Amino acid sequence: MHPLFSKIVEFFKKKTDLATELTPESKEDVINKIAQFVVYYQMEAPAILALEGFKPVCFIQSQLTVIMFGPILEVIGLPAYKYAAFFRDRKNIELLLRQIEDLSAERNKK
Repeated sequence: MHPLFSKIVEFFKKKTDLATELTPESKEDVINKIAQFVVYYQMEAPAILALEGFKPVCFIQSQLTVIMFGPILEVIGLPAYKYAAFFRDRKNIELLLRQIEDLSAERNKK
């Protein structure tokens, strides 16, 4: 069996509960990774615009992401369930927006 195919099969065999919540440490990890990526590539304005527009439908979109892109994300090494659980809650999006703004302000001070 091709390694790529076996990763996709493993993804669908997982018995991950999508209703589980992330630990506070996992939330901080996701927030920091995304915010640092956005600020490093100076994509603050598009990211903030996208996240603000995403907030009203965040739960639905997080579930669609797992269904549509879950296997692909797992193959390239991104934990789809972890990010779906993160984006399920609007409060997490607010925390991410604040972190992006804080890191951007720090970068602009230098």
